[in-house]
Amino acid sequence: MLKNDIQRVQEDLDRNVLYWREFPEPVQRALANFVFNVGITRALRFKRMWAALQELDFDTAAEELLDSKYASQVGTRANELANLIRSAT
Repeated sequence: MLKNDIQRVQEDLDRNVLYWREFPEPVQRALANFVFNVGITRALRFKRMWAALQELDFDTAAEELLDSKYASQVGTRANELANLIRSAT
């Protein structure tokens, strides 16, 4: 089941964020985890985060993730994902 979930999330990202596999591996892991948690539709609403990622501005992308209702709802999980994204800098 986990393998199927991971495959589904990766396929969602492949269809909707064509450049996501170009990011460093920790960022890819963070994005897959994020999409698994919120779903691709909700994840795509984080427009400023995606814009920062396209610019390879991983610090800003992490801050945009943390500056959200999502982060206040999931707490530690958001911090862990932001740290993964930041680790690419």
